[in-house]
Amino acid sequence: MWLKLSSKKPLSNHPITEHKDWEEIPAFKNLPVRLLIAWDGVKENAFIVFLNHRLDVDYKTVPQGEYDAKLKQSGEILARIEKLEAVPSSHLPIPIKEAFRSLLGTSLVRMLHDDPTNATSLITEAVQFVNARNQEIARKWLLLASLFCTAAIVVGSAIAWACRPFLTALMGADTIPFIIATTSGAAGALFSVLTGTTKLQLDPAAGKSIHYIEGVARIIAGLIAAIFIYLALASGVVASRLVHAASLPAEALLCMVAGTTQRWVPTIIKKVEINNIGPPNRT
Repeated sequence: MWLKLSSKKPLSNHPITEHKDWEEIPAFKNLPVRLLIAWDGVKENAFIVFLNHRLDVDYKTVPQGEYDAKLKQSGEILARIEKLEAVPSSHLPIPIKEAFRSLLGTSLVRMLHDDPTNATSLITEAVQFVNARNQEIARKWLLLASLFCTAAIVVGSAIAWACRPFLTALMGADTIPFIIATTSGAAGALFSVLTGTTKLQLDPAAGKSIHYIEGVARIIAGLIAAIFIYLALASGVVASRLVHAASLPAEALLCMVAGTTQRWVPTIIKKVEINNIGPPNRT
């Protein structure tokens, strides 16, 4: 009886070309083995579990053998493996996908070796592993979109600052403070994204573009919140001792905080409604 376990070497772009020991079993000749997970047995009773060229978990047993009978009793594990293989994974790097599918294949090996406890444990570990990798990738997409959007706003603001005499003459003295306020709001929103992504439950199955849109939307939301704060300060709806002490830096600080929390805007809107429309009638 032989037992061969995978060495877990990284996948290459080519199938295995070295000596294929499992082909000593006639039933295992010419299998599409890209990565061997394990094989065991003799001519009359053997199994092999491997990843094929599509990185799917594949397996084969010698018909009428003991392992063939065990495979037929492993329907629950096989169903869980097939369900997990259906999880979108095209966004995963090949080594990560290989490791995930290898864990699934190893769980089947444990079942064929009469070890259902560890087989179930390996399935659980595979789920935790792929969920963690998926969250990392989704966070990367969100962070990249937020960073690029904020960078574009900062570059635009730097150009505006360099051209401030022209812009002030063209659009008025409030132009540069307004631009600084909105940029501060975008920076605050970026800070919120950087410190809060670990708390978000993201789903890379939604696609890269959705996460890019969400990342940009979060920065735009911070920018809009900063506009509310700037207008509230400029119109006197909100008074602050900071603004009286140092106008432009204080406004930038408050707008950055507004972009970070985005909680002040509803309060300001409610205050404007009460000041101009009056409190709601209660009967």
